Amino acid sequence: MLERYLLVKGVNHVNVPCGEHHSIGVAEKAIQDLSNMMRCMLADSNVPNFYWDFVIEHAAIPYSRNTI
Repeated sequence: MLERYLLVKGVNHVNVPCGEHHSIGVAEKAIQDLSNMMRCMLADSNVPNFYWDFVIEHAAIPYSRNTI
């Protein structure tokens, strides 16, 4: 069922063994970039760390527009 959904949406699903982070470098780099943006935004705004989920959503907007 998942494979069919991904196929319809045009997603190329690839299974990667545990611990093989270098195999998914693009995704790892995106996670690292968003985490860095989130930490900078939290530090600059002086809001409590429990707002991280809102900050990461906000950080994803310009990131997704700049990495196309």
